[in-house]
Amino acid sequence: MFDPYLHHPLVAEASVDNYQVILPMNLVVNAVILTEFVKQGSGLDTEPEPSLIFYKTEPAKEGTNEEASDPEQSGNSEEKENTSEKVQSTVTAPEKLLYLRLRLGQPLGSKIGRDEMINTYGEQKLLPDYWFIVTLSRAEIISDFFHQISDSFRMYGVLDVLEVERAGLELVREGRSAVEAEPGRTVNRATIAKLANSHMSMGSVDFGQIAPMVGESELLVKEERMYLSQVMPPKLECHHWILAFSTSNQGFSLQNMMRRLSNFQQSPLLLVLSDLENNVFGAFLSGVPQIGKEGNFEGTGETFLFKLRPQTKAFNWTGENNFFYRVDNDCLIIGSSKGKFGLWIDRDLNKCRSQTCATFDNEPLAGHSEDFTLKALECWSFDML
Repeated sequence: MFDPYLHHPLVAEASVDNYQVILPMNLVVNAVILTEFVKQGSGLDTEPEPSLIFYKTEPAKEGTNEEASDPEQSGNSEEKENTSEKVQSTVTAPEKLLYLRLRLGQPLGSKIGRDEMINTYGEQKLLPDYWFIVTLSRAEIISDFFHQISDSFRMYGVLDVLEVERAGLELVREGRSAVEAEPGRTVNRATIAKLANSHMSMGSVDFGQIAPMVGESELLVKEERMYLSQVMPPKLECHHWILAFSTSNQGFSLQNMMRRLSNFQQSPLLLVLSDLENNVFGAFLSGVPQIGKEGNFEGTGETFLFKLRPQTKAFNWTGENNFFYRVDNDCLIIGSSKGKFGLWIDRDLNKCRSQTCATFDNEPLAGHSEDFTLKALECWSFDML
């Protein structure tokens, strides 16, 4: 699943669906990360030079000194100084960008059923390949992922058409429909919630550790963090959690909270709350709410509500309305329908309310009562570099 950056001018001007891509992993027959963008025509019969393919480099062995082995560099202090400057420049330079290509297949001699979760820029169709820009650090993670999930054939590297056909698949061809023509419902944001138990992401492979936290949580334990990592969008996996605001550190003020969050505009937001009865619950927002939106709701279908204690449960977007979240000087609202709010927090971060609403079809989050008093609140951002 690829979700675009919501604040990009092109995305803000058009619909998020026009830039979103959802692909079943069983249809991805080849993945390769390239150091240069080399797409030519349809790209189906032209594979890149092996020298352009990115592979992880093994760390240098201890005890080696490549610089000392070069006689032309030894004893030349001026050249060493220049080399040092070059190294320093390299360290401070922006991270190198690489190019990920995913190549798609379909069952041999047949088309793909309309019940597959497919969304290509707002339409239910497949293209022969998809291109994404990735950073070097993400490229290493993606490379590991495709190496670990390759079962029937080698997925990462130069495309092997014979191996793909032996697995019962053929390449999607430019200009030929790969999806059955029978009427079906195009996948859009309303179906994202249904992907929770059906998609394969990097989280489906054991990478050993949960992402580190920058700051300490008074509300979350490790098991709860692991649960949230599973239900949050896959794009956040391996990104650091950053404590952007907490009532323990910054006090009980919505205005102060929004001022602090203004420094994290490029990130989704995780709100974790507890009430006086020590229930723990909260909301995941697809972005940071903006004051001054004239009462309009913001956000996308990634937004959801959840309960952690005493019960663990997530409430995803139903598609009934787009009332994800909004904030003004008086309150923060998450989810709404017919005068009821999934989560409502007042300006003093004190009196709150949680009701069943059509946006998420959620249970009241705080015990048996819709109204509750806030005991503590934490806002977690994510490093999206």
